[in-house]
Amino acid sequence: MKFFVVFAVIFVGVWLWRNNRKEMLQSRNDEMMQAKTRTAPKQQMVSCAHCGVHLPQSEALPSPDGLGGAPWFCSAEHRKLGALKS
Repeated sequence: MKFFVVFAVIFVGVWLWRNNRKEMLQSRNDEMMQAKTRTAPKQQMVSCAHCGVHLPQSEALPSPDGLGGAPWFCSAEHRKLGALKS
């Protein structure tokens, strides 16, 4: 009878541990799926007025005169060359 009680306690302990582990793994999988579905916000793309390469507006340099709709440049060197050209 004593062995039956010990076996029952061990069985219940293993059963509880496995159920908690399944819930933990399921919640981790749900978090991973949510992270995969998140996307970066879309950005406006502009082209360099000197070489024509396309890049996000947040990374582009505005023209030296600073006008809002003015051309954009991919680097400081191209901005200098663009100012010399005009």
